[in-house]
Parts: sequence; structure tokens; C-alpha cells
Amino acid sequence: LRFKWVGNGCNRTLKWECEDEHYGSWDSSEILTMRKRRKIFVNDILVTSSVVLTGNNWQKCKDLFTALKVCTPGTTTFHKNQNLFVSPEIRILWDEMKAIIFSILMNMRTFVFLVMAEVTLLATVLNFVPMS
Repeated sequence: LRFKWVGNGCNRTLKWECEDEHYGSWDSSEILTMRKRRKIFVNDILVTSSVVLTGNNWQKCKDLFTALKVCTPGTTTFHKNQNLFVSPEIRILWDEMKAIIFSILMNMRTFVFLVMAEVTLLATVLNFVPMS
């Protein structure tokens, strides 16, 4: 039985072949999708999104990962994953949050307007009520 570990970003692939020429492979990460006949692994996207969402700098994180001997996607892969997968999702989420915030503020504006109208009405009524 012959086997070989192959590294690709955050993924490790174990390829094996027996003496009868049976062969197979195992990936340490789930496959998210295929792009231009290449596998996009979930772990690469998780690392990319965690760096982006925490507001960290990729080079600093990569240096830390290298010091800890943690596998990471390359810089080019990081930027491609950021542009293709992470940024569009952040944009979608931000648009949804803006709509929610806007509707809350519009409801508050309506509420404030109604309260001001009631106060004005109350003041008008009190002006016409004789004080004893």
C-alpha cells in the first residue's frame, strides 16, 4: 500500500494506491463547489471569512498561522475567496440589515409624530379648559 499526503490551502488530501492498482483519496475538508474544474474547500472559505469578519489583516494572520504551523490558503486564493464568496454575502447581509434598521427608524418616526400630535392636541385642549 502506497500513500501520499498532498496539501492544498487548508485542505489535506490523502491519496493511496494498493498493489492491485486500486486507488482512492480522502479530503480533510468538505468541498463547497467546483470552479474551473478546481475544488473549492469549505475550510479555505471559513479561514477567509473569519479573517474578514473579525477585521484582521491577512498578512498578520498568515504570519501567525505559519508560526503555529497551521495550513492556510495562499494570498491569491485568500483574495479570490474574499471577492467571490465572502464580500457578496456580507453585502447581502448588510442590505438586509439596512432595510430592517430603516423600517425600525420609520416606525419610530411615525411614533414620535403621533406622540407630538397627541401632546399638541392635549395642549390645545388644556388651553381651552378654564382653570379654577
